[in-house]
Amino acid sequence: LSASVAPLRASWSLRSAHLGEGHVDSIESLYALGRSLHDLEQMVDALGIYERCYRLQRQTLGSGHVDALRTACNVARIHRTCGNGADALEACGAAIRGGLESLGESHPFVLDMIATRGMVLHEMGRTEEASAVFGEVARITERMGAPSKFEDHLARCLGGPCLLAERTPGAAAA
Repeated sequence: LSASVAPLRASWSLRSAHLGEGHVDSIESLYALGRSLHDLEQMVDALGIYERCYRLQRQTLGSGHVDALRTACNVARIHRTCGNGADALEACGAAIRGGLESLGESHPFVLDMIATRGMVLHEMGRTEEASAVFGEVARITERMGAPSKFEDHLARCLGGPCLLAERTPGAAAA
């Protein structure tokens, strides 16, 4: 896996030089580089790449595009893994807002990010706020007629893959 970083970096460099940094193909190369670094647990480098990628995706594709949502999810998860609660909450909020806009509140990705927000709040010692967030997930899943999904979302936010990861091979969040 570490051998993939140099070719991915070269691919992104060539694409951005010839197509422009904001071209969809350049952005996909940048995401692949971030994903590789993430898989290698080089969190600081992966985070920088993901944040740049997310900025470009929002500008080019919009904040509710599936690729931008997936990247926001990864930004949130890295911040959470690194113990940066406030930054994780900010990234979760961006993913939730974009997901609500484009997917709706009952989409599994949106519910996963809301539950992840609750876990981050809990880890930060903000238990009352966390309880309110978990209550929100429970109410949404009850309205969907699938209250058992509540436990699924709590289990996912404990470190499972991003629910948009199935979109492309190798895109699972850490």
